[in-house]
Amino acid sequence: MNYRLFAIDVDGTLQNSQHQLTDTTADAIRHAVSKGVHIVLTTGKQYVTIQPHIDLLGLKSPQITAGGAIITDPKSSEDIYRKDIPPDLAQQILSRAHELGITAIIFRDGQTFTREMNADIEYMLTYDDPYPTFLEDITLALEPAPVQIMCIAYQNDTLYESAYQVFLTEFGDVVEVRKSSPYYIEFTALGVSKGTALKWLTEYLGISLDHVVAIGDSYNDLSMFDIVGLSVAMANAPEAVRKTADIVTLSHDEDGVAHIIQELL
Repeated sequence: MNYRLFAIDVDGTLQNSQHQLTDTTADAIRHAVSKGVHIVLTTGKQYVTIQPHIDLLGLKSPQITAGGAIITDPKSSEDIYRKDIPPDLAQQILSRAHELGITAIIFRDGQTFTREMNADIEYMLTYDDPYPTFLEDITLALEPAPVQIMCIAYQNDTLYESAYQVFLTEFGDVVEVRKSSPYYIEFTALGVSKGTALKWLTEYLGISLDHVVAIGDSYNDLSMFDIVGLSVAMANAPEAVRKTADIVTLSHDEDGVAHIIQELL
């Protein structure tokens, strides 16, 4: 198969457990780019967070960020696709998060906003997300509308699972509610997913989904796995994700992305 586009998750996939991009993986990606293959980082992160990778790897293809809410063209730094969370729904999510006692963060235009520094925010910063602006009234950050809200319950499995079920029950019909990185609950506008954004982008680029490879390690990557020609799970992915994929590559600490690129190209 002549694969023309690789959609690659970042945390737990492109980056190793130390949140680093290794030389081996970087070299494999540059080789793919040199052969005319589109490399699309497909992540829950904001564009500003992955821009160092984009520059280092010389990526020119549009990139999918904010869990599929935004597609940005690196050549112009302009968004070519964007789906915001309606402010009234965002306010309801933030209020419910406060009642549940789970940390909530607003992601908007390269910035993050939250109420206070705590262990959850310290954990978030290990993923190289932008240092947040602290607001006692976090709803002040809802104008303009956010593209993404995250809730984090670091090392609190009970709160994480119970809050996820509450959010899914109360908001699952009006916004997307997903587990992403460990201890993260991700909210985006209804209909937003990595898969939806990837489908839009392939149509924009004139590429058949049969010629697309998706590589990921988490539940929010499954929407890509469902539509592409070849889905690849990392060995470090949860069992349910590995079982859904067509094949499983090496782990993120074994340069699994480089391994599968070299194998397919």
